[in-house]
Amino acid sequence: PADFERKYGILRANCEAIGRDPDEIEPSYFGLISVNRDERKIVRTMPPNLPPHAYFFNGGPDEVIDQIAVFRELGARHIQLSFLDYPNTEGIETFLDDVLPTLKEWD
Repeated sequence: PADFERKYGILRANCEAIGRDPDEIEPSYFGLISVNRDERKIVRTMPPNLPPHAYFFNGGPDEVIDQIAVFRELGARHIQLSFLDYPNTEGIETFLDDVLPTLKEWD
């Protein structure tokens, strides 16, 4: 979240410097995700083939909702997700059943 906040701040400052309304831009974030109802199936450490400083959403449904909420509070309006358990569908099914309904309640 800190990296997103920093970069979004830079974007806003650059927009203001050139006279563009920063609110015309829909801030987005691309993130990796490991979500599951079974704690044993959740990836908690960054896979070695990915940058160790990269952020990824991980946990049970409630944890992931809380993590996504942080990005929402920082200004993200769209989040693209890449599920770490692909091609298994358990992660995306958990997301669709247990996370997305809560996100849809947000404005």
